[in-house]
Amino acid sequence: MTKGSLLAEIVGFVPERGIAVWWLGQSGFIIRGRSATVAIDPFLTDFGHLGRAYKPPCSPDQVDFLDLLLGTHEHEDHIDPLGFPQLLNASRKAIGVVPAPLLPHLERLARSKGRLIGASVDRPIERNGVRVTAIPALHGLVPADGYHFHLDAAGEHPFVGYLLELDGVRICHTGDSLVYDGLAQRLRDADLDVLMLPINGVSWFREQRGLVGNMNVFEAAELADASGARLIVPMHWDLFADNSEDPEHFARHLAARHSNTSVAVPAIGTRLDVLPH
Repeated sequence: MTKGSLLAEIVGFVPERGIAVWWLGQSGFIIRGRSATVAIDPFLTDFGHLGRAYKPPCSPDQVDFLDLLLGTHEHEDHIDPLGFPQLLNASRKAIGVVPAPLLPHLERLARSKGRLIGASVDRPIERNGVRVTAIPALHGLVPADGYHFHLDAAGEHPFVGYLLELDGVRICHTGDSLVYDGLAQRLRDADLDVLMLPINGVSWFREQRGLVGNMNVFEAAELADASGARLIVPMHWDLFADNSEDPEHFARHLAARHSNTSVAVPAIGTRLDVLPH
């Protein structure tokens, strides 16, 4: 699918019921319902030092139809310092939602104070018919820092995931995270239709190159089953050659060990339709 045809499809398709989801690669998604269109962690430029495995599926300055733009944390493949401001500039009515500790930095970066909201864990934000609630993500900065929540002086989380409710569909995008105590229960309580979670794993060798990891295929499958989510979408497995995973490995393991859990491995730019249960 070409850049133009992808954007034309998104703009031209309004679900009669439920939502439509387009995967943009890595951890990026566009979610469209009748009420609103939401982007999460879209990485749509060539910014970064790791070397993309493929070009972005569309250009941020052409995405002019967003209502909400969500970023889970400051790493450039999630909140892109080039693309994030371009997306806000292109989608003039969009509101950006970022972790509360990042708000001052993103306001300077995007040159906007009126269109950005700092998200605090467990404090819902409601905009344009969408309910967004940040949840903790257990990530890392560099290997020497270890894996913990990295709370700021005010006790706020700089790494988060998001629970979304849009047109009767409940979605969780975990952001970059390992499994931590209480996460499975939190996801079960959310009664999810869709769970998006990373599968690239943790590797000692990658960490020596400064690449922090997430849950691996086996942990992700256990969490998917424990969450009770009706559909699982693996993410964060494809963009960088030395920080990748085979999603079919995840899908096979899930099917073999947790056969009651459904999984979708979408191709970039293809539409995934989800109905409320």
